[in-house]
Amino acid sequence: MTEGYMPFKGFKTWYKIVGEPSEDKTPVILLHGGPGACHNYMEPYEALAERYGRQVITYDQIGCGRSPIPHQEDDFYNIQLWVDELDELRKYLGIKECYLLGHSWGTILAMEYILRGKGEGVKGIILASGLCSIDLWLEEANRYVDYLPEDLAEAIKEGNKTGDYSSEKAQEAQALYYARHVEGPGEEPKCVQESFEGLGECYVVMQGEAEFVVTGKLKDWDIRDRLKDINVPTLMISGNDDESTPLMNKTMMDGIPGSKWDLIPHGTHMGHCYDPEPYIQSVEKFMEEVD
Repeated sequence: MTEGYMPFKGFKTWYKIVGEPSEDKTPVILLHGGPGACHNYMEPYEALAERYGRQVITYDQIGCGRSPIPHQEDDFYNIQLWVDELDELRKYLGIKECYLLGHSWGTILAMEYILRGKGEGVKGIILASGLCSIDLWLEEANRYVDYLPEDLAEAIKEGNKTGDYSSEKAQEAQALYYARHVEGPGEEPKCVQESFEGLGECYVVMQGEAEFVVTGKLKDWDIRDRLKDINVPTLMISGNDDESTPLMNKTMMDGIPGSKWDLIPHGTHMGHCYDPEPYIQSVEKFMEEVD
């Protein structure tokens, strides 16, 4: 394992490389979610190095975790910032060929990286619990809210109107939603705890204050009409109970030419942290086939 820092925009981007280069297996770069969460919860995928001999590169995107920066005006943060950072990291580490494995916001980053003309040498992308439209994401999230007990669902809907989710009922509702669709059974893994401890301010700038209403810069993001232009092998992987719903992933599969989709039974948005085996196997199988 090697750790280091890459100069970027007058700051530093922290990265970690797990495993050795291989002539037979193309390395994979992990793109964590948020924007503004940290790399830690992606650690289960580092097993690809130990188990299969595939080099894994992970990093904290600028503005969070081990890549912190002082407070920035909102205009500093945009999709192009993180596209440029990923491109610079590849150049800095000399990674000419790779896979991109993005989770949640990381899938937006992976697809935008391809669509913005940076995809040379990218042999394939894995979109784990991803999305192609904020509007569709919110429609599906609020559809799941309707399956909560009526009083809890009403508390969320009231919060959506007022922006205030501090009531006891709204807090209970959010906890139940997360238990059903975001996290998983049992105790929260350490890697998940650590990931959210380093949450950056860019989350509020890009997403907003809540899960069910997007008020940040991503609020109008929608690439459903551009999916056809993603020209690399693509795998979607999601959980049956994931807030990245089957409708979302079916929409992406229908739009991206030749793409594939693995649906994990009982999986949630962060299912790879609670039951990593089916996710790791699916991802490695896809990369082996493309290799």
